[in-house]
Amino acid sequence: MFEIFVAPEVRRRGLSIAPRSVDQFLAELPSGDRSVEVRLGDEARMAVTLAKAEDGLQYLDRIEPMEGEVHSDSGWVCYFRAENGAGILGFDFRRNLEQARKLLTKAEGFLAVAVSSGNDTLSPAIDLLYSSAELTVQALMLLQSDTNQSHKHRREWLRRWTAAQNSPADHAQVLDNLASLRAPARYEPNEPKLKPGRFQRIVSTVQEMIDVAHGYAGNRSPSVNVEIAPDFMRHESRNGSHSIAPKVLDS
Repeated sequence: MFEIFVAPEVRRRGLSIAPRSVDQFLAELPSGDRSVEVRLGDEARMAVTLAKAEDGLQYLDRIEPMEGEVHSDSGWVCYFRAENGAGILGFDFRRNLEQARKLLTKAEGFLAVAVSSGNDTLSPAIDLLYSSAELTVQALMLLQSDTNQSHKHRREWLRRWTAAQNSPADHAQVLDNLASLRAPARYEPNEPKLKPGRFQRIVSTVQEMIDVAHGYAGNRSPSVNVEIAPDFMRHESRNGSHSIAPKVLDS
């Protein structure tokens, strides 16, 4: 992380210091085309929390930017090293969190209308279910800065995502099923034919898709298998196990 973020910033500023001598830094990873912004030393406003080990000593447990220090749609990397040498690195590589959460709220609205339509008006309900499912996939994609809005791309993305066991396999199967039903639901005179109970099972799966996506867009995102997005999840890594006083870095 020092070579990726700190060393280029030290060179850009013309500082005559070794990058690894920096005791704290915060790198904001913006969405879109904006450049990475790196703050060094007291510019990096972070909060560090502690936890107590079984031996009674405290250790660096968690680090994150102070509220408002990075844009809600930016990822971040931050590091702090205490005077006794204990260090902690935290990062959250997800982008577009605010946008993703708004898409999930919209997905919930489409699903609610689909459920209220039910089997009595199956064609519009299927169209709404498909929209809801697609919105959940788009939200997950946005977390990785993937803004492609092709129907085919979303289906292929979800197949890879589920193949990597990041979501249940039936999520991709239901999206494929809804994609195949959407055209007849929209453009053919007769209602699509579903087996008894199938509509409710689709509804349940789409709701599960939304719930899973909320987890990935939440404050404690689960890990993501590396076939799709290495180091996607929020994470803290530590070195040392030393007793230090609690400290909030707010210069």
